[in-house]
Amino acid sequence: PATRDELRRMQTLLDSALSDGAIGVSTGLMNAPISYAGLDELVALGEVAARYDRVFAMHMRNYGDHLQYSVFECQLTAADVVRCRGELNKIINLFETLPEDERRETLVSYADNAKKQEPREGEKFDLVDVRKDEECMDTVGVYLHVDENGKAHIRMTLGPEVQTLTRSMTAILCKGLEGSTPQEILDLPSDFVTRIVGTELVRIRSQTIYYVLTRIKSICKVYLDRQRMAQVA
Repeated sequence: PATRDELRRMQTLLDSALSDGAIGVSTGLMNAPISYAGLDELVALGEVAARYDRVFAMHMRNYGDHLQYSVFECQLTAADVVRCRGELNKIINLFETLPEDERRETLVSYADNAKKQEPREGEKFDLVDVRKDEECMDTVGVYLHVDENGKAHIRMTLGPEVQTLTRSMTAILCKGLEGSTPQEILDLPSDFVTRIVGTELVRIRSQTIYYVLTRIKSICKVYLDRQRMAQVA
């Protein structure tokens, strides 16, 4: 599999080709060396093609005994590319280009903007979830409004003792998930978090980095469950 630096280089080359007018990119997963590529590499290249709204043609890994897995891999790649499109994808791509010191400086910058994600005067919400959990140093509030088009708008409040990384993820996710549907948020794979904060912070602060995403997914699940119950009643 490609290293992180090699994958960035691959994305840069593909970006340049698409910028110059290439109509898309294709994979021949039965043939070396791309047969060694994993899902993360396919998704990373698919995201570049998605930014240009170009073709990403997958020639499957196997057409014989492992056909079912090959089809599933294609479906997973497509789903992950679609789920990370939009503003969140831009944020992910930004962090992946940064060296480690600049990555952490940018996280601090996002943390300083977390207060901007608080509810604004006059806003109304479909669900409000304010509580303190063991995973967090202080109280965190999540506020969900779903508009007439089914798009979710999330606001959050953070107690004064909430740590910097939690504040960073609050600002990133509130901005990045704006306009997604509750179901899209619930289906969002959590592995993108590592691509934002880096593997070292994931290793030493695993509870913290996923906490905000878990809380946002939780309120979206409650909303969807209530919608389903209302339809049955």
